[in-house]
Amino acid sequence: MQRVNPLKLAIFVGQFFFASPSFTEDKFVALQIIGQDSNNEIIRKVAQLAEPTMLSASQIMGFKETNPKYIITKLCGSVKDAYIREFLQANNIRSIDLDAPLQEKISTIKWPACLYATPPSIKKNTNIDIDTTNSAPKQNSSSSDEASGVMRVIPDDAFRPSTSLPVLLRPKSGNNADFISAIQQLNKNELVVASENLAIGNIVIGQSDTAATVGDCHGPDRPFDPIQVKLAYQYTQDLSSPNKQNISMGRAEITVVDNGFFGARPTDDGKLSFGEKHFHRAYFKVIANNSSISQTLDLGNALYPINFQFKDLESKKPDLVSGHGTHVTGLVLGGPDFQNLTADWSPWASITIMNVARGSRKLVKGSFEKLLQPSNGEKKIFNLSIAHDGSHQTRISNNYQSLFINSAQSLFIVAAGNDGKTDLLDYAILPASFGGLRSANVMTVAAIDGDDRLASFSNRSFRAVDLAAPGCDIRSWISYDMEPVAMSGTSQATPFVTFAAGLLRSLALNSSPRTLKNRIIASADLLPSSERNKTAFEAKLNIQRSLFWLEDSLEVFDGEKNRHFLGTLVNSSQLACSDGSNIFQKSTNDMFALKKTDDGWYFFGGMQTQGIQRPCRIEFQEDDNIYFSASAEVLKSGEIQPIEVDKGTSNWPIAAIRNLVIHTPIDELN
Repeated sequence: MQRVNPLKLAIFVGQFFFASPSFTEDKFVALQIIGQDSNNEIIRKVAQLAEPTMLSASQIMGFKETNPKYIITKLCGSVKDAYIREFLQANNIRSIDLDAPLQEKISTIKWPACLYATPPSIKKNTNIDIDTTNSAPKQNSSSSDEASGVMRVIPDDAFRPSTSLPVLLRPKSGNNADFISAIQQLNKNELVVASENLAIGNIVIGQSDTAATVGDCHGPDRPFDPIQVKLAYQYTQDLSSPNKQNISMGRAEITVVDNGFFGARPTDDGKLSFGEKHFHRAYFKVIANNSSISQTLDLGNALYPINFQFKDLESKKPDLVSGHGTHVTGLVLGGPDFQNLTADWSPWASITIMNVARGSRKLVKGSFEKLLQPSNGEKKIFNLSIAHDGSHQTRISNNYQSLFINSAQSLFIVAAGNDGKTDLLDYAILPASFGGLRSANVMTVAAIDGDDRLASFSNRSFRAVDLAAPGCDIRSWISYDMEPVAMSGTSQATPFVTFAAGLLRSLALNSSPRTLKNRIIASADLLPSSERNKTAFEAKLNIQRSLFWLEDSLEVFDGEKNRHFLGTLVNSSQLACSDGSNIFQKSTNDMFALKKTDDGWYFFGGMQTQGIQRPCRIEFQEDDNIYFSASAEVLKSGEIQPIEVDKGTSNWPIAAIRNLVIHTPIDELN
């Protein structure tokens, strides 16, 4: 008989203290299963001795159309008979149909406390993996992978063990020691009691507007051209309409995980005033009778999304630290120039604010564990300006890995950090270490200056950082009633990538995280040769080009000027990559993109395996060319001018190509 590993638990005792006079100290225990699933005795004891789980207002809204079985699975990882018995007793009922929708009854139901663990599975997972055909350097051993907090490669058909997440529990007795003792007595010889505290993390905050103007951190005139982006979006929106491609469009669900929001202020009648000058109510999930946006975290006391709701912050003028989350949120929506240009649009995004630091640099203890709690399964985009030191917090890497696996339909866009590290993997900076070639639903973003060079403060990694975006002297708001101010940092670069991903998701609600990541990288511009091997894909964000994903995009030099065409790549001369000593034949059927930079032309492959690969330099002959059928030309102003069918087909020398990006397959968008 095969021996099953016994249950192991890790217990973290943490105290949460809030500086506001209206807050009091409260105690929690964080329990996490280490090993196999929990036994019936543990299930019963946790349910009986800990306070019930409280669903937030946003969870109640999201779960209303679901059933008890679905919610219990989300809260506990699986449905166990022992838990159902405790559930019935807590709600004083004899039976319940676990498959029946709850509707309005959801607000009256008590959900007994539970630990979270998913059972082992052999189910395929195609959203968390690595393209093993690329040429990225690999670490020497699995032990070094663990030390660096790097996700291991898990083949699609591999056995997947039980996964667990830490759960914050508040003992009904108010006595942590008695609670821990009761749990230990059930498994005295097997229990592992950890000495480390709850996860300690930081908000990734960069330089102020004063520092942003010195050194190498001068910004571009504009981080992107808002008119070009607006026209590109409208063009693709028209192609996606029901009478054409018939792609499902709508509002992208975006969650900003940062230190709160000053973009709206509570009013005397209990509602919210956005002012509408900077932030528009329509872009935010307003709940609880218009008195709050998104979720209020329950950590013994409420951790509100809006910082004005804290008494110690209510009368303070937001500054560059406390207003960081507001600054980032403005950039997630495109920044001041884009928002002013599209004020009359129907909202393309629905923003949720997750406040994990209440206006400070330090994460509130317990907020990370709340982030790990599974959502109701929506396809979301998360903008993460947070960092943990994985070298000193040994379990946090596994917890992040579980989050990304359990939220495989969500895309996590992460700031690389502002420590100036050559390879952030060597320092186990989390969650940034999960980007690049490591995960299909995590993107880690570095910052570039106005010369397209990585800013000196920006972390980098040829394994874990996907691409760069403007991060110097970036202007946005820090309050609903203040003019834009400039900040610099990878936290300012990251929301531009989130903005691009949000626009794309709104044009194709069924697009996967993998599809969004592939498209954003494939449509990017190559960085100059001085930045070679500093990021995984050696590229910088190009929002306008990313939006033309229903057609092939060709940018060429015609001998006098650069021109940009949309249409179809008909065929091409044979392409080959060289590493200096060997030649590798490349197929255009496997091509995501072909790009020129100051030291040559580079091929991005992986289309056939749906996983973009690192670029390789191509070798070609002077007479090699491509055959392209153009349906429209993108003018420098951003306007898209149709081309008559019989006038749009041309041969172009490969040497004339500046950027060639292949369209996203339609079956990835429907």
